[in-house]
Amino acid sequence: MQDHDKSSLSRPLKEAQDHFIMEWGRMSSSWGINRTMAQIHALLIATGQPHSMDEIIERLGISRGNASMSLRELMEWGVVQRFRRPGDRKDIYLSDADPWTIFARIVRERKRRELDPTPVAIKDCLNRVPQADQSDEAENFRKHLGGFLEIFALIDMVYEQVFQTDEGVQNAIGWFREGQPSRKTPE
Repeated sequence: MQDHDKSSLSRPLKEAQDHFIMEWGRMSSSWGINRTMAQIHALLIATGQPHSMDEIIERLGISRGNASMSLRELMEWGVVQRFRRPGDRKDIYLSDADPWTIFARIVRERKRRELDPTPVAIKDCLNRVPQADQSDEAENFRKHLGGFLEIFALIDMVYEQVFQTDEGVQNAIGWFREGQPSRKTPE
């Protein structure tokens, strides 16, 4: 935020933003996300304005190292972009304004980091059981792990239909809002 914007920010609005930032950061630990990372993202969402690292540090009262690491991670997740205004030497950071876009990017990244490795690990466990072992315990193990593989296959199917592409997300939003997919008309 530029200095002239800071003076025009009403106290109730700043308090509401600060409360959102605090709550988003608090909830983030339940999601397995670093608190500072979530608070920076919440600041960028709440204000809808680009901020320099110095502005982020000042508003949140965090260290430069923590801000730098968190911003780098947010950029890796694809939910924050870094750019420079023409003629300025400072990097500024901005989050996408659309909550659906943010959510879809987070889902994509979490799936890649957290879900995609799981079926591979389950298949590795199954491959370690000798085919010759037909005991009840081995069959039960295969059955249970096979069930988990089915669940991950279902997750992949839903992901491919809804989250894999921006068009899929837009169709899902259409279903959610209107009970039918949004269709882009050919121009």
